[in-house]
Amino acid sequence: MNYFGDDLAVIQDDANFLALIDTRTLRVRAVPFARGHAKQRLFDDTRGNKAHKLDLEACVVGTLRGKPALIAFGSGSTPARERVVVTSQEQGAFTTRVLPAGGLYTALRKRREFSGRQLNVEGAILDGERLLLVQRGNAGPRAELEALDAIAELSFGDVLACITGDSAHEPAVHGVTVYELGVHAGVRLTFSDACSTAGGALLYLAAAEASPDVVRDGPVAGSVLGVSTDQCARYALLEDAQGETVLDKPEGIVLDRTSPLRALVVLDRDHPERPSELCEVALSGPWWA
Repeated sequence: MNYFGDDLAVIQDDANFLALIDTRTLRVRAVPFARGHAKQRLFDDTRGNKAHKLDLEACVVGTLRGKPALIAFGSGSTPARERVVVTSQEQGAFTTRVLPAGGLYTALRKRREFSGRQLNVEGAILDGERLLLVQRGNAGPRAELEALDAIAELSFGDVLACITGDSAHEPAVHGVTVYELGVHAGVRLTFSDACSTAGGALLYLAAAEASPDVVRDGPVAGSVLGVSTDQCARYALLEDAQGETVLDKPEGIVLDRTSPLRALVVLDRDHPERPSELCEVALSGPWWA
């Protein structure tokens, strides 16, 4: 999720549509992508085609050929998910392109201190020319490799060269930071999205999801909203208005443009017949101060 002009753009991991939410009226427009496998735009276990979804999990808004563009990244957890969708707008009309980016995902997978047991990109932050990609370490057991949560730093221009030019080009990974996010209810917390604050801190979501691997979903015991700086990291359990633990998985976050003490979070219920929900989250308490 990210701001795209005056709209809030929400990418979807199981549908070839971009949702654009008018932040004033909350009305939603759907921008379709090209049809995928078997000319489908919806992918899930019920349809039996989940393996073919793009699995878009992260996005940034940057400048492409002098104009703003929304760039959405597949998770890279399977070959079908090593693609990027670029959306641009001209004279009120939206154009989308689904582009291969094998070189990018190959470069990320080679850095084992980032990809760990299995690559699963879940977030992206664009800071000037620095592109930060967020790895979620929710892979299943494998003795020789550890599941890792990490953030990799790349050059945005170098990544664009792969996306819009030579898809086999492997951008350089300039640095990797590994995170230990803790445990909730006996389940490891793993990144599900992140954004940056005005002061340059990392604001992140992490879910305690007992998934067997990066492809299949599992029960969520709870999720946290955390902030990390060079000095320290703190987090708070996500609760609803009644003070109950949120058991739906949060998969998108941005800071509200109208209030420095509020974030907008998208909950994904991982069910084809249950819509996602856009929520307001109050940023308060000692973890945030």
